[in-house]
Amino acid sequence: MNKYRFLGSIKITVAIGYLILFALALFGLYQLNKQLVTFSKSQDPLAERKELSLVSNALLALYEAESTRKVILTDDIISPNLFSSFEKQYSKINLLLDTLYNISTDKEMHLRLDTVRVLLEDKNKNLNAMIALKELINNLPHSKIITSKTFTKKDMDDIDKLMQERLLQMRDTSYYIREKKSFVDRLKAVFSSKEDSLRVVSKGGVEVVDSMPTDAKILTDTLVRIINTASQIDNEKKAKYMVRLSQRQNSMLYYDELLTMQINTILRGIEAAEQRIVDEMNKERAVILKRSSKIVYGIAFSSLVVLIIFFSLTLYLTNRNQRYREALEISNKNAQMLLKARERFMLMMSHDVRAPLSSIIGHIEYIMNENLLAEEKVHLESIRSSSEQILDLSNRLMDYHRLEQGKSEVRLVPFLPYKVLNATYNSFIPVAKKKHLHIEAELDLDETAVYEGDPFIIRQIVNNLVNNAIKFTHEGGVYLKSSMDEKTETLKISVRDTGVGISVEEKSRIFEDFERGGSADDKQSIEGFGLGLPITKKLVDLLGGSIDYETEIGKGTEFFLTIPLRKLSDAQITEVESLHVASEVGTQTARVLMVDDDATILNVYTKLLEKQGFEVITTDDSSKVFELIENNDFDIIFTDIQMPGMNGFELVKKIRNSSGKNAQIPIIALSARSDVSEKDFKAAGFTSFIAKPIPFDLMAKIVRQAVECNASYATDLAKGSPQKTGGVYSLIEFVKDDKETSLDILRTFYEDTNNKLASLENALETDDWEEVKSVAHKFLPMMNIINEKELVRISEKLDQGEKNREYVQTLIASLHKVNKEVEKVIEELQG
Repeated sequence: MNKYRFLGSIKITVAIGYLILFALALFGLYQLNKQLVTFSKSQDPLAERKELSLVSNALLALYEAESTRKVILTDDIISPNLFSSFEKQYSKINLLLDTLYNISTDKEMHLRLDTVRVLLEDKNKNLNAMIALKELINNLPHSKIITSKTFTKKDMDDIDKLMQERLLQMRDTSYYIREKKSFVDRLKAVFSSKEDSLRVVSKGGVEVVDSMPTDAKILTDTLVRIINTASQIDNEKKAKYMVRLSQRQNSMLYYDELLTMQINTILRGIEAAEQRIVDEMNKERAVILKRSSKIVYGIAFSSLVVLIIFFSLTLYLTNRNQRYREALEISNKNAQMLLKARERFMLMMSHDVRAPLSSIIGHIEYIMNENLLAEEKVHLESIRSSSEQILDLSNRLMDYHRLEQGKSEVRLVPFLPYKVLNATYNSFIPVAKKKHLHIEAELDLDETAVYEGDPFIIRQIVNNLVNNAIKFTHEGGVYLKSSMDEKTETLKISVRDTGVGISVEEKSRIFEDFERGGSADDKQSIEGFGLGLPITKKLVDLLGGSIDYETEIGKGTEFFLTIPLRKLSDAQITEVESLHVASEVGTQTARVLMVDDDATILNVYTKLLEKQGFEVITTDDSSKVFELIENNDFDIIFTDIQMPGMNGFELVKKIRNSSGKNAQIPIIALSARSDVSEKDFKAAGFTSFIAKPIPFDLMAKIVRQAVECNASYATDLAKGSPQKTGGVYSLIEFVKDDKETSLDILRTFYEDTNNKLASLENALETDDWEEVKSVAHKFLPMMNIINEKELVRISEKLDQGEKNREYVQTLIASLHKVNKEVEKVIEELQG
């Protein structure tokens, strides 16, 4: 059964089904192509069509030659151009017949083509004979004279008159010289412009003047009689030639009939052959079509069978996976309930620890102001340091689930690594002494070197390792070592103990949640929940460091840490020292100007900053900023970017271009936009940029550092700080002890949200998407503060210009629900 386990996956099953269908399709195409190739190799009727075309062309050329022949025989004078055209047509006919003879394989056609050639040659000879006869007729001598000169009555009268007045007698002796010529020479002589070959032997002339008039009538009759006699002789010759010409013409007609009969026979043969091939092809096509239909039907049937089989299998697997999914969802739901229960338990424990610790730290602060001995102050300082560490760990515990999901953030601040590690070491001295253990610290660090990192996480990591070392060491000692790699700016820490060590079975599980090491007796006697090392591993990964260990059963364990830091320059160290001084002196006199068109944002931040002792002036109109900064000395300006009228970019540009001290005032950009980088803001003239919403617990630090130290450093601090989670209560998280301030913030939020909802609903009705975009932008900061992720996503889409009525309707409905929650909280505070 295991060999068919691969069919248990729907993806694999579907893929196999598709592959089989694809193979069937390829097979079908191959078979169809095979049939087509077989059909294409059969006799092509186009060959017969070519023969038919050649015969047709030869017949056409023959008709053209016949027409030319008739013109030649009809004209009195044979034109050289016509004869040349006739010869070309005759040559074309012979060429076509030769081509047809070469491409044809039919012996019967070869015989008929030979017959056609013979007939054409005989016809050509007959034509030449007819041309010769026609030439003889045209060249008869007396006929030529008669043709060229005809006597009229006027001519006769002129001759009679002439003979009466003067008689001029002229005597010539002449004869024709006839040379022997071939037919072609005689034919050329017809069209030659040379004179006749008449040779005059002697010439003589006698003029007789007769006083007696001659009888003109007798002379005229004599001439006519001579001419008539010559004409009779020519007519006899012409009649003889015409009879021969007629016989030739009859022969020509006979040849034409024979040629026509032969050509028609050839045509009928070609057509019959073509028809025979077409009939054979039709029969073969029918056979191939029938065979192809069988192939297609076979493949279609096979595909249907495969489809049914794999559809049934897929349906079965889908139902099975659905059952598994439902079971998994139930299991996941139970796991989520357990996780939520664990989270509530951790939060409750954290709250229960935080409350007494706050009281302890408060009493320590009060006692530290009394006149105490130096030794007592050392003990109190150690107590306060440990209490602060426990308080910080308590806060980290609340965010443990975020750490598991990789959402915890690092707070980078300047600190002294030596001071942090030495304080950690000192805090564990009493614990080690209580167990009669030796504890030793070898800190190869510069006591004054300042680095940037997260000292709280580093101390938590070292605390976990030293605490574990003390827990699992019954005798011997715990040794803390540390050094700094100046080249890579890496803090190296090792924690070694002489405890029980880690067994081979436990090595693969020591960084897993709720896994505790040691023997069964150790697990009973040693307190803990198995979270120390898993939290340590995740915190090291969060800092970008690494953790490793070496262990030996019965001899102890040593953990090795590497944590990257960044060393601060002397100028940055001076700024840090100034910050500490400013923090001690206080900045109650700091004046802050806040510019935003959102009344809720202005109200919330004003209450927060005033509670910290700052003087805050607000305005929702950016055009009034110039009047305010002229009449007041502000230490810092916070301004929104997207506002009606003059936006934040235009505002900062005008301030920077102004003269006087206001041109250099720190200006912090506040915006929920994600399409503009901090580099763009700084290029526009802003001191720095802070993405909305600003965490409330850091607002005072940002103002203090921006005023007393460096605005950009304050911005970086804000970016690296975690934000609180959780609904409407997030609005009053840091003023919850002040009932009036909390109510004021909530009422402002409630009223402002209602006004924006009215604008949003009206814009939706009128399809005013610009107004929708503007209102959505204003909702973004508050939705971020109360951590409504879905509303943040919808607001961002609308703020980017997306026109989606469903988004707007969802936003309106959700905001009504949020306002109802605000009403409940207000009632709780008032009740």
